[in-house]
Formats: sequence, C-alpha cells, structure tokens
Amino acid sequence: MKKLVLGFMLTFAVLTLFAQNMAVTGKVTDENGAPLDGVSIKLKGTNKGTQIAMPVAAVYTLSVIGSIGGGYIPLKLIGNNWPVFKARKTSMLMYALLVFPILFAQYLGSLNMWLAVVVIGIAAAAHQAWSANIFTTVSDMFPKHTVGSVTGIGGMFGAIGGILLSLLVQKNLFVHYRAINQIETAYYIMFAWCAISYILAWLIMHLLVPKVNVIED
Repeated sequence: MKKLVLGFMLTFAVLTLFAQNMAVTGKVTDENGAPLDGVSIKLKGTNKGTQIAMPVAAVYTLSVIGSIGGGYIPLKLIGNNWPVFKARKTSMLMYALLVFPILFAQYLGSLNMWLAVVVIGIAAAAHQAWSANIFTTVSDMFPKHTVGSVTGIGGMFGAIGGILLSLLVQKNLFVHYRAINQIETAYYIMFAWCAISYILAWLIMHLLVPKVNVIED
C-alpha cells in the first residue's frame, strides 16, 4: 500500500512539474495537407515547446503506477488463500480487460483530448502490470536454476516480434495510410490490435496451461 501511495504522489509531482500555462491546438500537415504524427513544436524565439508535453508525462506516470501496483492484486488474492497460479491468471485477465478500452481512444479524443490520455494511460499501466506478472509465471512453473534461461528465451522472441511488428507497421501500414491521407485509420488499426492482443494472449496461456504444473528437473 505504501508503494501505491508513493506512486500517486509521484504522479502528482510529475503532472505539477510539467503543467503548462498556455494551450496550443491545431493540426500539423505536410505540403500535401496530410496530417503528420510525432511532430514537436517550439515557440519562436524561446525554448518552450512540445518536446515534453503534459499528456505524454501523464501517460508515462500512469504506467509507473502500473509497474508498482501490478503485484498488489495477486498478492491480495494469495493473502485470501487463493492458489498462486489462479491468483496470477485472474489478475492478468483483469489487466488484459483494462487495456481493451484503448479501442475507443480516437473517438474519446475527438470529444476531449484528456479522455484519450486517460484511456491510453490506463492501458499503459495495465501493460506494465501484465508484464510484471507474465515474467513471474516463469518462476511459478520452472525450477529456480532455469528461470533466467526461460525468461531470456521469452524476452528474445518478444523482441523479435516487436522488430517484425515495427517493420510491418512503419514500412507498410503507416506509409500506406499516410499516402492516401487516412493516417487516422492506421492508428485505429493499431489501437484495435492493442485492445485485443492481451485478451488473446491470456486465452492462449489458459489453453496451454489450464492448471499449473511445476516442471521438475
């Protein structure tokens, strides 16, 4: 509980630190009128700009809370005499469901920017909580001297998947939709994939390991 309180205090401190007194709104486009993503804007003649924006600070701060609090729910369930693996999987299902509302991030952003920030921030926090627990499932199932190797193998395949996905998205998806002036569609596809990927991962894990079987030497 102290860690959660510390996380909320950190959130408040960071948001206060990055608070802005001036709001700038609008759309940045290229010479063809297509929206540009990932653009930084600086006020002419000053060092003030959007390199570090409050919405970005808010999302990353919420993700820190997810990192800290990700183990709280399974620990609470285990304290209530739940089996360790059941507590872990139940918690991970909750985190997977918390990511799902990111599907509506673009629509919510059209209503109010901060609605999208909150949804994306919650998804980022749930991702961090999921990650903390998915790595712990290794120590739940494998002998201690193999935990490092199994975690490394899983991390390697995760990195390969990330590289391939980045190539597919950056070189194909975004290039295609930017060329036809529909970059919003590319973001919607990515948000949709993020919304369902954790639930799919949980279902696959549940099918492969319906009950915990501790692997012996």
